[in-house]
Amino acid sequence: MLLMTLMNMIDEDKIKEVFIKIFPEIVDDFNLDRDQSDYENWDSFAHVNLISEIEDQFDVQLDTDEIISISSAKTALELIKKKKNDN
Repeated sequence: MLLMTLMNMIDEDKIKEVFIKIFPEIVDDFNLDRDQSDYENWDSFAHVNLISEIEDQFDVQLDTDEIISISSAKTALELIKKKKNDN
């Protein structure tokens, strides 16, 4: 149980780092629930960069439907957890 809690905290910190790397303007205002429409610079190019960074940092491979479904740090984190549990 403690290990799972620790892993969740590490994943949350990691996804925060990924989002801040792609969207540096949120460094002081990161929120897991912030939606894609709330990011001024979240366009298709930023989305591609975000997906690439997520795949690299979490060692996961996302399919097209999964890529399209990511609309916040929270949805990305939920998807990552699901992918890790499936493997």
